[in-house]
Order: sequence, then structure tokens, then C-alpha cells
Amino acid sequence: MPIELPYQGRAAWQDLGSEVQISIPARRNWLVLTFMLFWLCGWLVGEVVVLGFVTGSAFGALSDNRGNEPPVVFLLAWLTFWTTAGLFIVRIVWWQLGGYELVTVGNGLLTIAKLGLLFNRPKTYDLSAVRHLRAQEDPLAAAFGGFATYRSFGGFGDTGSLRFDYGLKTVKFGAGLDEAEARHLIQRLHEQRILTEQNLT
Repeated sequence: MPIELPYQGRAAWQDLGSEVQISIPARRNWLVLTFMLFWLCGWLVGEVVVLGFVTGSAFGALSDNRGNEPPVVFLLAWLTFWTTAGLFIVRIVWWQLGGYELVTVGNGLLTIAKLGLLFNRPKTYDLSAVRHLRAQEDPLAAAFGGFATYRSFGGFGDTGSLRFDYGLKTVKFGAGLDEAEARHLIQRLHEQRILTEQNLT
């Protein structure tokens, strides 16, 4: 009977002396990603066709035998919605293909950056105010066979298996990590004295 080998985890650890960087690649769902790529092909066709109708109507190039032009207002509204939906899907696909979460801890700061995610900025926290840093897997993510919820799939919002209390808010990060790996990262940060007991309680 074949025996499963111990899993190696997904995060990459880089020790920079006074601080540590942890890189966590976006968890990919190839089935959904393939569907989105095909959908974008159809989206592009619709975008070009309707844009052609709108520009043609604007210059009087499109009309029937009676001189009636296409409903430009409706087409503009539809084009706005269609373009927004397409950009939303492009953002998700871009994150899925090359995005990763970069967590930097040290020098009294904890910074969470989602690199490869369009229209997103890093968030930096005062490490001395971080409390109850813990590993806690999202139960909804586990219910979908280990894939994160739609928010983490597209890099939206704060979600993940690592979380801490910051004032009266709980901050979540480390999307796509299993709970065991999240605990391992916390333990390693504590062993290197980057985290103190104060950060864990």
C-alpha cells in the first residue's frame, strides 16, 4: 500500500536578518480559471461588436432602410456593464496566474501586500499592537475541498488561515494556507524572536 509523503507546504521563507519575508502564491482552481479564460474570449467579441455599433451609430454609419439607428443609450449602458464585468474577471485571472501574498515581519512592523493584484495597496501594522496571532482555517474554504472562498480566489478582502486581533478588528491573511502550515509559520517566527509572547496572547 503506497504511503503519502509529508506535505511540504506552499509558503516560501526568506530571512533578511532583521525581518522575514513570507511569500504565499495564490491558490489556483484550474477548472474555474479555464472557464474564465474562455469567457473572456466571448467577452472580447461582445465588447468589439457593441463598440462597433456605438461608434458606427455615432457617425451615422449604421441605420436601416428607414433611417432608424440602433438604440445608442441602451448600447452604452450595456457596454458599461459589460466592460465592468470583463475588468472584474481580468482582475481575478491576473491574480490567479501570477499573484502572491507577501508578508513582511520585523523591525516592529507587519506588512501584508498582495503583489500581482490590480488596484491594491499594501497594509502595514504596528507589531507591538498585534495580539492573538493564530492559525485558524476558514471553515467555508474547507467546505469547498480546500479551495478558498470567492473573495480569496480573486484576492478580494481579508481572508486566510492566519489572523490576529488589531484593536477591535480581526485581520486575516495567508489565503490558501492549510492550518498546519499556518501554525508552523507562527512557531518559526516565534522561535526567531520576531514574534513575542505578547503577539500570541
